[in-house]
Amino acid sequence: KEDAEGYDYAMAITPNQSYVTSTLVDFPVLVRLSSERQSGFDPADCGTNGENLRFILADGTMLAHEIDYWDVDGESTVWVRVPALTADTVIFALWSPKSGTVHHLPRDPKAVWCDYVGVWHMNLDGNKVYDSSGNDYTATNLSPDTVTAAANPVVGRAAYSTNMFATAVTDLLSANAAKPISNRSKVTFSGWLSVDSAALSDFGSGYFIYKKYVKWGDSTGGACVQYLPDFVNNTGYKSAIVQVFLNSGTGNSNVVN
Repeated sequence: KEDAEGYDYAMAITPNQSYVTSTLVDFPVLVRLSSERQSGFDPADCGTNGENLRFILADGTMLAHEIDYWDVDGESTVWVRVPALTADTVIFALWSPKSGTVHHLPRDPKAVWCDYVGVWHMNLDGNKVYDSSGNDYTATNLSPDTVTAAANPVVGRAAYSTNMFATAVTDLLSANAAKPISNRSKVTFSGWLSVDSAALSDFGSGYFIYKKYVKWGDSTGGACVQYLPDFVNNTGYKSAIVQVFLNSGTGNSNVVN
């Protein structure tokens, strides 16, 4: 439990009620903080890189949070895990602790994303991005010379590259994986992608999340993210998987399961 009286500043955060139509369990809520967005908010009052920032519910329950990106001159983005989010949920942000205040539950990314296999916010470290899930699936870009930070991201940071980011994990179904998914009946894949054009042609059977090419194997190359429930991979194992294809322009593809 935490008491707002121990902090110089407290701010109530409520969801847009029209967006929350049912109870969302263990839901990571995105909180945007800036002096421009919230009158009276000063990032300098939150300590170095937001280390003195805390989040609680009305009853004082502390909430795990991860600072995605901290910007003392602009907008900072923070993910806060709410045990049960409804249209009436009120979250309180606390910062600038008073003398003698005992801090509880500092930022802890793996506690925010405890039910996730991998989470990458695209905060570049050279050609690498780190996994916030606690499973340590660091992703390294296969064409390091092409990786640059992207401008005007929707949330936090973003990266631009002509190749894909790959992790060392080779089999998420294996019991030796950091978080095996062999006992899961459903898996969700989500992300933000900037698309300048989208093809209308189809490729195989399945459901596209994103695709950009005229046809598979065309000279311009392309990419797609597709859910193929009946795909048989190169080991002969048939399962529900998510694949990312990158076309080299020769008809070859790289596949990430």
